[in-house]
Amino acid sequence: MEFNQDNKPVVSFIVVVNTNSSFGAIFNLLDSFYPQEGSIPFEFIVIEEENKETERIYRQRFPWVKFLTVEKMLRGSSLRNMALCHARGEIIAFLEDHITVRSDYLKNLMGCFDAGYGIVGGPVENGATKFPDGWVEYFAEYNKWFPQIPAGEINDLPGCNFAYRREVLEKIGFFEKGYFKLESIFHAKARKQGYQFYFCPALLVKHFDEKRLFDFWKYRFAYGRLFAAKREFGLFRRLAYALFFPLIAVYEYVRIFNHARKDRVLLKKLIQCTPWLLPTLSIWALGECVGYLFFVNAKAKNLFLKVSKAASALVMRKVLIECDSIPYQFDHVPLKKILNWIRVEASLLRKPEKPQGWPTHLQIEPTAFCNLRCALCPVTDGMTRPLGHMDFNIFKKLVDETGEYVFLMLLWDWGEPFLNPSIYEMIAYAKRKGIRVISSTNGHIFRNAREADRLIRSGLDTLIVAMDGVTQETYERYRQGGKLEKVLESLKTVIARKRALHSRTPLVNLRFIVMKHNEHEIPALKELAKSLGVDALTLKTLNPCANNTYREKEWTQREDQFLPSDFRYRRFEYGPDGEPLRREDNACKNLWNEATIHWNGTVCPCTYDYDERYPLGDLSQNSFKEIWHGFAYQRMRRQFKTKPQALAFCRECSYAFRGGNCFDETMADAFFYRGEPAP
Repeated sequence: MEFNQDNKPVVSFIVVVNTNSSFGAIFNLLDSFYPQEGSIPFEFIVIEEENKETERIYRQRFPWVKFLTVEKMLRGSSLRNMALCHARGEIIAFLEDHITVRSDYLKNLMGCFDAGYGIVGGPVENGATKFPDGWVEYFAEYNKWFPQIPAGEINDLPGCNFAYRREVLEKIGFFEKGYFKLESIFHAKARKQGYQFYFCPALLVKHFDEKRLFDFWKYRFAYGRLFAAKREFGLFRRLAYALFFPLIAVYEYVRIFNHARKDRVLLKKLIQCTPWLLPTLSIWALGECVGYLFFVNAKAKNLFLKVSKAASALVMRKVLIECDSIPYQFDHVPLKKILNWIRVEASLLRKPEKPQGWPTHLQIEPTAFCNLRCALCPVTDGMTRPLGHMDFNIFKKLVDETGEYVFLMLLWDWGEPFLNPSIYEMIAYAKRKGIRVISSTNGHIFRNAREADRLIRSGLDTLIVAMDGVTQETYERYRQGGKLEKVLESLKTVIARKRALHSRTPLVNLRFIVMKHNEHEIPALKELAKSLGVDALTLKTLNPCANNTYREKEWTQREDQFLPSDFRYRRFEYGPDGEPLRREDNACKNLWNEATIHWNGTVCPCTYDYDERYPLGDLSQNSFKEIWHGFAYQRMRRQFKTKPQALAFCRECSYAFRGGNCFDETMADAFFYRGEPAP
């Protein structure tokens, strides 16, 4: 067995450590894994919540493990995607922390892939001894993969024991974000693509997880609801399933009985567990029923999810907000802030002229000056309003009025924000109000330790660094007037000073806009991002609508110079004539949950009104609350609801075209590297 990480591995094993697992669960797996028979090069990647003591033990006891940490545990899908960014093998295998494997596991796994299969998995044996909890979980979760089931092609594989060829992941994409039981959704996509699943009895793992029965029931209900939500059934079939849902539990029990009767010991345990297993299966069926009833159409699904999300936030006092594919979790949120967030979410269902709450997001322009002249940017070509820096007093007035409601502040718009002399004071003031602050830079500012230290000590949560090329020639094609070496120097300085100051923030997000002239550099970019030690790499789609003159022939021709050839990296869907396809609805939320404020205090509908054609108020003359509920804002919301195409910036906005959204949906892909040590 070889685990020399200087050589490229054939197999990458990935394990996400569950925070509810016992301390020794992952150690039992690693002890059982090493050594493996044969000489197949592999790597083992473990990802879990940051714990210095655990990390120290890993380093000493398991030097062959690549150990990744996150500050707070995310959904299993996000963590697996994060680990995938580090995986180098052609075979990607997923195990769970509460299992053990045999010494011939790796050899048998490679035997399956050598036979030509693309997706492979194996049986699960119960190692949990607690009765009835451990056995009920085993029968409910793993009844399709008992050890006595013969080898062959099946429809699904267990979440604790499966593996893919890399080409499968490259074709289908990453795991869907926001779900824990994620492999079932991924496997459904794989089946649609024509992939077959091979079940190999020799890939046996022993399962030791023992959830408390009540906790397992809650989990099964949620999983059943998710299962129903993802099934593409018509209305009649959904209602039929919901009506006869008690029969689902009976059907499941009969199927489990037929599998278990082939093994006398297993059958005996099943009979003993029946009084607890039947309620467990019924709870799953009830979850399915709820899913079928509430997810009949998109509106019903959206309503149900919003209600569930609001109820969870009230009980847990936690809110999770995603921005640019990066999740931000807010803990111990004040009740007043949560209630406002719920009112805003409710407003988004009806979109009234006078919203029920105050904005939860702010986009603030610290300055309109910029030290570069980027192609397709209004600052370079199209913006006619005066330039200047925002006065700190205007910023303070805004934050004082809105701080108790705002979750996220996007501290940039149409200029280089760090040219404002008061930028660090602004960040620190917003942080004192409990606001998460994100800012974006072209990376020409932080080339000395003094500036980097000021940035870090300000408390900034996320720093987006725009770098659209890995060579100077490619980089300056879009970032005109910029120097790639200065960006790299700034990145290295900030990351080095973060380590020197033992700071977790800012999260450094390397941003790459994918265009025709740089799309070929994406593989090299990924390697560069890892070597630099950035926390995240996000690939952003080109926004051809930033300038409202997009429809003019000259501008369209300029856009065509930059539109990427790979359709995966295009923001919109395009018709046969090459024109982006418009959508019938407009899902924009900005007028109800977000406000954009320019450097001079002018409140605008959104970032695309870069020339202040539709000013809604002036903070130097009125309070923000007067502006937010004022006549101009109400008229704008009314016009947007009735005839958005009459507004120039709405007519050419990302939301106006198929496939296009703002902020959260402009990312083509995201790769998380936090925990990877830089060389």
